[in-house]
Amino acid sequence: MNLIRAFCAAFVCLLMTTIAFAYDLPPVNLGYTNFLDAAPPPPGHGWYFIQYFSTYDSKEFTNSSGGRLGGVPSPDFNPAVLLSQGVYLSPKKLPVLNAHLGLDAIIPVVMSFNLQTPNALGLKANSGGVGNPIVGPVLLWDPLMTHGRPIWFNYIELDNFIPVGKYNHHDQINPGPNFYSFLPFWSTTVMITPNWDFSSRLQYLRNTKNDTTGIRAGNAIFDNFSTSYQVIPNRLRLGAAGYYLKQLNNSQGNPAPNSKEQVLGIGPGALISLSPHTAIILYDYVESHAENRTRGNRFVFTFSQAFGP
Repeated sequence: MNLIRAFCAAFVCLLMTTIAFAYDLPPVNLGYTNFLDAAPPPPGHGWYFIQYFSTYDSKEFTNSSGGRLGGVPSPDFNPAVLLSQGVYLSPKKLPVLNAHLGLDAIIPVVMSFNLQTPNALGLKANSGGVGNPIVGPVLLWDPLMTHGRPIWFNYIELDNFIPVGKYNHHDQINPGPNFYSFLPFWSTTVMITPNWDFSSRLQYLRNTKNDTTGIRAGNAIFDNFSTSYQVIPNRLRLGAAGYYLKQLNNSQGNPAPNSKEQVLGIGPGALISLSPHTAIILYDYVESHAENRTRGNRFVFTFSQAFGP
């Protein structure tokens, strides 16, 4: 489900503490989960393990109008990230909400930032390491059925980003932001036909203040969306996936007059089922409409394994 192929994107936190730039938002799930996002693989409960590997290739840091940050050449920026996720879904349903209760936990690790240094922006990167762990309860509902087949899947999750990741205030780029974030989201998958699906994960981000910099990142809303088609029954799905992020208000304490972030990513994807319980998922995104963020290409490889009760 992809609660099971879950959460977190490009674990890179850009905190411009010495210059009047934005880049305040913490790393979030941009494009890591998409195809069949709310539909769990068999058995639909028990234990799941998901391993992600992602690379990001950027040659442009943008300003608030989408132009070149600082009016100078941007450095190459090529982080590589591993995410390890464990999920448990209870086979029993809560009597009040009629939903399965679960728990999701994710450990992000930045393998390398690969930032070109020295650079005209004066940016420095931490050496990599563990980012902020993510823990959250899950409520999963049984699918809506019609004519004997499932047509609509839904779940919600309440994620908490624990601020214990590696952080150095002398570096502008760190594995973990030095603040707590709360991120509730709703994931839904509609089976338009038995072979054709549409999925969306609508997410809302709220942050606390970074006590070191005095900056509180603004709230943001973002969505992962996709459509895919089953080309080979029970073996291969192909389709298109994307994400769109929009920061809703300026960051408090940031001297930049406009610190709102924005980015759109779109690209192809493939889901390869090795067995009913094991899958590999691939996405390749090209970003555009970036403001106060890097603009680049993101590749995501996911291995998902269901263990059952």
